Amino acid sequence: MDGRGAKSGQVILYLAFAILAVLFVALLHVDVWLAITGKNKAQNGGDAAALAAAREQGKVLNAIGRYNLDHVRAGLNREYARINIITNEQARLALLGPLEGLAVAQTAARANGLEEIDGLGDLLVQQAAAVRAYFSGRVSKTVAELVDPRLIPQYCDRIEEIARAGIVAGPDNAQFFAFGGNHLLYNKQFYSAVAGRDWCWFFFNQMALLEGYRSWNDWGPPSGAKLRPFRNSEIFNVGVTPVHTALLEHLSPEEVQFLLKDNGYGNYALDAIANCFTLTNRAERWYFYDASDWGAWTAIDPDGHFPVYGHVKDPYNVFGASAVCRVEKKSKSVSVGGNDHTYTWSAAAKPFGCVRDLQRQEQPVTFYDFLVLPGFTDARLIPVDAASGGALTSADYDWVVHIRDHIPGYLELGLAALRNCWYCKVLRRWEVASFRQQGLLWLKFHSDSCKKPVGGSGGGGGPAGGAQWGTSRAH
Repeated sequence: MDGRGAKSGQVILYLAFAILAVLFVALLHVDVWLAITGKNKAQNGGDAAALAAAREQGKVLNAIGRYNLDHVRAGLNREYARINIITNEQARLALLGPLEGLAVAQTAARANGLEEIDGLGDLLVQQAAAVRAYFSGRVSKTVAELVDPRLIPQYCDRIEEIARAGIVAGPDNAQFFAFGGNHLLYNKQFYSAVAGRDWCWFFFNQMALLEGYRSWNDWGPPSGAKLRPFRNSEIFNVGVTPVHTALLEHLSPEEVQFLLKDNGYGNYALDAIANCFTLTNRAERWYFYDASDWGAWTAIDPDGHFPVYGHVKDPYNVFGASAVCRVEKKSKSVSVGGNDHTYTWSAAAKPFGCVRDLQRQEQPVTFYDFLVLPGFTDARLIPVDAASGGALTSADYDWVVHIRDHIPGYLELGLAALRNCWYCKVLRRWEVASFRQQGLLWLKFHSDSCKKPVGGSGGGGGPAGGAQWGTSRAH
């Protein structure tokens, strides 16, 4: 081969390497684009799902509130047969109505190109079966007479119908009726603090535990373990409760007159209202917001740092009834040796609204002694940390299995009962004395650097508003 042929071969070889390098860089750019697209789809889908579910919660609460006013009008018109129909429909709405929020959340998430979450549909089907089995054959109201067993088959059928179609947006603040009691092992923050060596969390929340823990024998049993009250749906609970009371012990005749007229139910004389048997009968059943679920939003943090900065307008300073949805988006790498990713996003939203007082000024929806009334007009994103629901609530399949199947054995038998789930691995790390000693040593020299986190500027700014910190969580 002459010199020109050798040079020509070298040029071709260099050109091939250059093309491969360009192709490799291009594939890396595609991977980056796919990652950004996956994250955006997860965020958009999660936000849309939470907002859709929260709007449905608002519709349910408005319907229950309108039925309270229907109840008043029926009493004033002496339509006593209708009152039983009204209160039965309120019970049905409280139990079944929020499930439509679960259904519309799936539609919103699918519209954003999100995939089914593995195992979550099966989990909801299993939970529905457990509820069905518990109430099977019961002919009277149970669990403190808060649910009509005749509604249970419809409730379980609807959950199974939605779940078997596939769960794309998990109800991340579902309050499962079979889980009860208080225990640190049911708190996800504990696991996160151990996994991330967040010693400041222990400093502010569980310093005595970090200092005094010796072995799994130190864990006590869950306190107050019992079945959850079953007055509302387990999924996207709206936090209302039936109360047998005389309505005029909570509202004045003038307030009743105003509410009827303001909501289009006609103008009734004050004497007729004051002397109405239905409104003075203490055996009458009305639907109120449950004070354990509803209250002033600013009461979450008396220091005023959370969930928002700045002043919360009084008519909207109401905590209660929110929807948290968790979604996943899988992103496959196209480059050689690249890693596939699953992006997880959790978003929270709640219905917002207000009622008017006798001076026609806007007031919180709980203003009339917590009586449920129509008034919800909007849904907004809120910080995930400010959403309703306790430590036992999650759409994380592994978490629910852990608290349902692993913790009871661990509390009884110790480490031998743990499985191979992530939360079990965290507990094994916690049991190592040298690990806990690291935390104590670090805090000895650095505890003054620990600062309590505060919220971002959320709670407003339109339907896509909310805090940057805590509004949604991505992993």
